[in-house]
Amino acid sequence: MAVPSTMADLNVATASNAPAGTDIVGATMDDFSRALSSIIRRESAKGADIASASTISPSTTGGNYFVITGTTTINNIAASWVGRIVILRFAAALQLTHSTSFSLPGAANITTAAGDIGVFIQDDSTPNWRCLSFDKNVAPASFASDDLIISSRLAPHDNLVITRPTVNTVTVTADKLILTDSAGRKVLRSSVSVTPNITASGANGLDTGSEAGGTWYYIWVIWNGTTTAGLFSVSSSSPTMPSGYTHKGLVGAVRNSSGPPPNDFVDINQHDRHVSIPAQSALINGTSTSIASVDLTGFIPPNAWRALLDTRLDATGATATAASVFSDSGGANRVARVGTVSTTDTAQASMSTPLVLLRTSETLWYQLTSANAELDILVIGWVW
Repeated sequence: MAVPSTMADLNVATASNAPAGTDIVGATMDDFSRALSSIIRRESAKGADIASASTISPSTTGGNYFVITGTTTINNIAASWVGRIVILRFAAALQLTHSTSFSLPGAANITTAAGDIGVFIQDDSTPNWRCLSFDKNVAPASFASDDLIISSRLAPHDNLVITRPTVNTVTVTADKLILTDSAGRKVLRSSVSVTPNITASGANGLDTGSEAGGTWYYIWVIWNGTTTAGLFSVSSSSPTMPSGYTHKGLVGAVRNSSGPPPNDFVDINQHDRHVSIPAQSALINGTSTSIASVDLTGFIPPNAWRALLDTRLDATGATATAASVFSDSGGANRVARVGTVSTTDTAQASMSTPLVLLRTSETLWYQLTSANAELDILVIGWVW
C-alpha cells in the first residue's frame, strides 16, 4: 500500500482508497493520516513562486495558489490531474496566449498587469486548461462629482479635446477618462494622449476591415491593463477590440470624404461634448411654404444630440417672408425663427442658431411664410 502524496493518488470511490479493512497497516497508519491532512491543507495553501515560461508547472505538492514572476509569454500549464484548480497571481506584465489547450475568456490573449489573478482548471487529460475567471487589478474609478462631464453618449471625461492634425489621423487628449470593460468594471485613466491613424490596423488604427469613403468613424480610447490607445470603428457601441484590450470608452466621431481612397477626414475640433466643423450646406435655396424636412445625414453623426447651424434667408420678392426651423414634423417645436425679409426692405437675414435639439436622428424641418425668399441652412457643429 502506497501512502498518497497528491490529490491524484486519491479516488472518488471510497472503496478504491487505501487502506482497506483487510490491509495490515501497522506503523504506517500515522503516515496515511498525515498524508491526508497534508493533501487537504494544500487545497488552500500558497506554493512556491513560479518563473514565467512557455509552459509553467505548478507544484502538485506545494499548494494551489502561486505567484508568477517574470515577463515571459505563457502558452500553457503542465498536466496535473483532471479537475485540478490552480490560482495564479501575476507579479508583472506578460502575455497569456489563447489556444485550444489553454482556453482564455473571449478566446483572446490576455496581457496581465501586476496584481492580476486568474483561476484555471484542467478539464481533461490532454491536458486542456481553461480559465474560469480573470480579475484585473484595477482600482475602482474614484473622482469628485464635479471632476468629470457625464454624458449618455460619451465616456465620462474631463477636458476632452479632439483635433485632426492630418487627413488620416485624430489626436485625443483628456485630463481624465473613464473606460469600461464588458463586465461593467471601470478604470480611471489620467493624462490621456493618443493619435490613431485610419490607415493602420488594430490599436491606434481601424478595428477591422479597410477604410470606406463617406463613412462615420467613431473614435474610441481603449486600454489593455498597461497601454492606452485609440481606435476607429464604424460601430458606436461595439468596436472589435484588439487582442488583449479589455476596456473602452467612446469619445467622438469623424467623417471622411466620399469617393475612392484616399478619403480625407473632415476637419474637426471638439472640446468635451461640443464639436465644431467647417460650414457645410444641408439646405440650399429652400422655398417650401409647408413644413419640409432637412436631411443632416453626413453632416452630423446619427447619435448627436443637438446641431449647431448657420441660417440665411434671401429675399426674392416684395412680400415680407420669414422662415422657421423646427425639431419635429408637426411644427409644434420651433427652435428658431429666421428674420423677415423682402426686396423692398432688407435683402438678407441671417443668424446662428446654437444647440438645435434633434428629436429625430439627423433630421430638422423648416417652413417659409411665403415663396418670396430662399433659405440656406449650414451645419457648423454638434453636441453629443
